[in-house]
Amino acid sequence: MEETTLQLIAILKLLFIVIYAACYAFGGMKGKWKRRILGSILLTSAIAGFSLWQGTFSFWYLSCALFLFGSTSMGYGADRLVEKLWKRFYCGLAYSFIALPMAIVNGNWLMFILNIILCLSVSIILGVWNPCRNARDEETMMGVVVSFIPIFMA
Repeated sequence: MEETTLQLIAILKLLFIVIYAACYAFGGMKGKWKRRILGSILLTSAIAGFSLWQGTFSFWYLSCALFLFGSTSMGYGADRLVEKLWKRFYCGLAYSFIALPMAIVNGNWLMFILNIILCLSVSIILGVWNPCRNARDEETMMGVVVSFIPIFMA
């Protein structure tokens, strides 16, 4: 594939990350379906579409929707620090498994490990201590992190 086309695909992937992050963030305000259903369908469709375009599609990629729906449906709120840490840990771990179908199909386990580290770190740091200015920034950043590596693994 020509380099110009590959660059166009990379830019379009970034645009889809923005769309998913918007669904994730708006779903955090009200209408959880925006995050859970719409976001899951859109990101999985983007992963499938880009992989079809690049000739790397696998039907396993469609299972990303299940991982997305499951991970975005988990409760992560808590009052005590230990409970916050635990809930943000398992949510971050669940988010990281969105990239599992791509890792299995293409064998890119290094990217999968990077995704685990990134999702866990961001979920715990933003969710427990929230160094962001507000919850809108936090949830938008979570949407970016959740989708960033999986869409580039397709």
